[in-house]
Amino acid sequence: NCGSLHADKIGKDLDKYGCEFGFTFDGDADRCLAVLPSGKILDGDYLLYNEALFRKRRGKLKNNLVVGTVMSNYGVEKALAREGISFYRAKVGDKYVYEALKEKGGEIGGEPSGHIIFLDKSLTGDGLITALSYCQNALEKGGIEKLLEGVDMCFQKIVNIKVKKKIPLEDSKDFQGIEAKANEIISGSGRIVLRYSGTEPLLRIMVEAEEEKKLNKAVEFLTKKIKDLLNKEE
Repeated sequence: NCGSLHADKIGKDLDKYGCEFGFTFDGDADRCLAVLPSGKILDGDYLLYNEALFRKRRGKLKNNLVVGTVMSNYGVEKALAREGISFYRAKVGDKYVYEALKEKGGEIGGEPSGHIIFLDKSLTGDGLITALSYCQNALEKGGIEKLLEGVDMCFQKIVNIKVKKKIPLEDSKDFQGIEAKANEIISGSGRIVLRYSGTEPLLRIMVEAEEEKKLNKAVEFLTKKIKDLLNKEE
């Protein structure tokens, strides 16, 4: 239970040794997350936002573009839009982030997991480059905690439902009706993403909303209705 999948666990050690922040990496060090002594995690979404502004101030944000994924927090998209920066969502996976950067002509993109690609420095994610970017942006803004400013992250919840077969979501009017009703619950103040795992027999439900109460209500509704539908189909 260590590394970027359990980033919050180093918070106590940071506080114990008087560190301002620390980094956690995954096994092959292509992902990196910054952590505060409180245990607060600054994920890839925070870094993309700050790196985009850092580059834009210097006239170095290529094509005024940042690439995220369908799982990137809606709050980042809105914050970048306020700065006049375009945000493109690729499918989940560094492969798709890379392809989108090449296709759209951008240089920075990544995922909340901390897998960030800086095409002007490397063709793939590199945790050390990402860590240095966190440091550079922290120095620029006067402290690592300053990277939290400017972005109002939406509340987000992900639920996984086991499935026996993967019914095409885009062809199912039942799924579309359930999703439309859930969107009414969050009142257009967030996003809903329904997608199958590429490696496991799971349907992933991701809901974002500006209000936690609406988020929980939408998640509860989606989980129940989709389970009922899948049981009927199977």
